[in-house]
Amino acid sequence: MVRAVALIAALVVALTVPVRGAPNDVVRMGLNPAVLAYLPVLIAIDRGYFTQQHIDLQLKDNPGSAMVQLPLLARGDLDVAPMVMAPAFLNQLTEGFNVKLIAAGQGSHAGWNDNSWIVVRQDLWDSGAVRKPADLRGKVVDGLTTGGPPNMLLLSLLSAAGLTTSDLVYTEKLRSAADELAAFRNHAVDVAASYEPGASVLQVQHVAHKWMSVHDVIPWLQETFLAASAPFLRDHPDVAARFLVAYLEGARDLARSNGRWTPELLAIESKYAQIPVADLAEVAGPAYVDPLGAINNISIDRQQEFYLSRHLIERPIAFADMVDTRPLFAARRALASLTQRR
Repeated sequence: MVRAVALIAALVVALTVPVRGAPNDVVRMGLNPAVLAYLPVLIAIDRGYFTQQHIDLQLKDNPGSAMVQLPLLARGDLDVAPMVMAPAFLNQLTEGFNVKLIAAGQGSHAGWNDNSWIVVRQDLWDSGAVRKPADLRGKVVDGLTTGGPPNMLLLSLLSAAGLTTSDLVYTEKLRSAADELAAFRNHAVDVAASYEPGASVLQVQHVAHKWMSVHDVIPWLQETFLAASAPFLRDHPDVAARFLVAYLEGARDLARSNGRWTPELLAIESKYAQIPVADLAEVAGPAYVDPLGAINNISIDRQQEFYLSRHLIERPIAFADMVDTRPLFAARRALASLTQRR
């Protein structure tokens, strides 16, 4: 039995190491490079980690929510894309689709800048009109996209304060940083859920003040993940593992920054997001991404409880039914072997 297990492990590692001279495998990935949670992917591209794994990563720009990419993954039009633990992701599993999570993305971590924030219009902050959760009563508040991490942050804050959306003038109309900028400038909204780097842009321009983050309200939240299509995982498990080797190398490089911007990290994010380095430097720091890619099942369970309590999903999904850990475990073994050889 021991020999059999060792043989299987050796074969898995061998599958994740590209053959010299072999053609690159195409991986189609949807990505919004302006979202700081996805910085490990950009690092891996810029430092050639995907190329080293013989992967031709073809990025499909997605300027909107990660959830926009869910149908593309379900149809197999994309192989990999960032994902959040939103009701739409959970519901697709009960509707006959089979998009799976394969690695963790960004999560709250002490000493790092959170990705999701609640921001307050600058004049209201300056006047002291909003300082504590109870001050939200009667305010015009936008929760951004239903089910996204910023939305969960805002609703969790309301719940902790004993408030409901009926105590506010509540909407979920805003969809982007540009929408929020216009809404705050026009005094169409008092408080909103937001995400980086948009939240910092609002603060730098003195349009809104960053008030509370995930770490302040729901520090257990793992915000983003990487998801893969069923055909990709079924037909190309070795490619999925090699993709994650490169991704984890990017995440390890990011972890070495200890939550602080370095000139190189700023240059990489600026290059792919087309945001000036000076503007990025105004953001407190990069977002934390687990260098092991570990998916936190406790965080997933708590998110499902949240959605069940709001009748956004009908029933919880078992962890094993929404996650495929095989590519990640293979990638970790291959990366350990690669590190030893270096």
